Amino acid sequence: MPETWIQDRTAVNFLENVAISLGWMWREQPLLDRGIDGHIEICEDGKPTGKLIAVQSKGGESYFRRSRDGRLSISLELKHLSYWNNFALPVIVVGHLPSEQASYWIYIQKYLDRRPGILSLDQRTVSVPIPSNNPFNIEAKQLLLSVVDEHTERIVRHVFENRNLDISIIEQLESIAKASNIAPHRFENRVLGWILEFGAPLEKSVALLAEGKNKEARKTLEALISDTENYLANQYAWLASSFVQDEDFKVAMSFAKKSLDLNPFDFYALNIRGICYGQAGQLKNAEQDFEEVSKISPNFAAPFINRGKILLDNRRYKEAINRFDEAIKRFPEKADGHRLKADCFKHLKEFDLAKKSYRESLRLKENPDAWKGLGDLAYYEGDFVGAEQSYSKAIACDDSYFQAFFNRGKALEKLGKKSEAFHDFERALALNPEYEPARKALSRKDENVN
Repeated sequence: MPETWIQDRTAVNFLENVAISLGWMWREQPLLDRGIDGHIEICEDGKPTGKLIAVQSKGGESYFRRSRDGRLSISLELKHLSYWNNFALPVIVVGHLPSEQASYWIYIQKYLDRRPGILSLDQRTVSVPIPSNNPFNIEAKQLLLSVVDEHTERIVRHVFENRNLDISIIEQLESIAKASNIAPHRFENRVLGWILEFGAPLEKSVALLAEGKNKEARKTLEALISDTENYLANQYAWLASSFVQDEDFKVAMSFAKKSLDLNPFDFYALNIRGICYGQAGQLKNAEQDFEEVSKISPNFAAPFINRGKILLDNRRYKEAINRFDEAIKRFPEKADGHRLKADCFKHLKEFDLAKKSYRESLRLKENPDAWKGLGDLAYYEGDFVGAEQSYSKAIACDDSYFQAFFNRGKALEKLGKKSEAFHDFERALALNPEYEPARKALSRKDENVN
């Protein structure tokens, strides 16, 4: 039986299990398809709603690439992107990684709207980033629900833009909000305007106001505003996450706060704000945010691990180990908890314990940081051959890992392989031109090279 078939079926089976867990319907395409494997129908209280999401599933490691900082990208054919861009339903691409026993997803039309130039590229495939903190699991329910509303908004926007129609909905919205004693600045008029254009909530409010039933009109608008603010809060939270990945914590904090102004219970925004507080050294505030997240969403692993990580970043290694132990006890399958715990042991020079935790991390998930950690331990103990081997495995996982190249260069230098060492130093500097240790190491290049 072909391995690719097994990978494809594993991915689809995983997808179906998630849909069932959400109480939704999964309908696989029984006949020939062109880039759509099936449809998810959203159900409420066990009843189908007619709200559909088209799904393309990709299974197998060959489709993916994960960078050292955890960013995940998937290779997709340009002809499929063009097809999905014009598809009537919202399309999500769900990628399954067997090594992680996890799937990640992206709303593809939204991605293409933000990068229209992709469709004019003269190439067969393109690499599309999928947020690695965007898993396709039961916790993705609210985001998946928002995709349907987003796509409705997208269709309306395209209709009005293509026909050059005047959208007076914003002015109507402001006047109704004023009549209902709701400050218009509390929400994003334009986004809400697109959603309201479908008529029912707005028309109902207009009718109630015309009848002098301001109280009932206010309830209708307040409910709609609440739903819309929750949607906007979620978008701000994901935007904050992108800045955290770029280590721009000041901007990330500003967007996390915008999200929480709209929805104080957005657990993802609370987690991001906690990370930002931790980076600023405000550990008490960070701990409060992580504690709040764990109450709102007890199955969300990130805040439990982040509690330890901010202590690790602040060199409070023993306290961090206790936090990682708590996270591991609750989420034993998460490799990051074991790997970060190993980092603490490494800093404390408890090398045997560090090795044990790095190996447990690798047992759960192949990751470059754990291999680099084992390489560091081997180097400290004078095992330069072992260090070279571990750093090579880190590079095999992520060929943009400049620190692994540099450290392998140091190990090679100790083994007398100067030519190979300088090649690694050059590679490290090419990947990160601001990495001074590599620049300093290359200054020794004038010495005799074997």
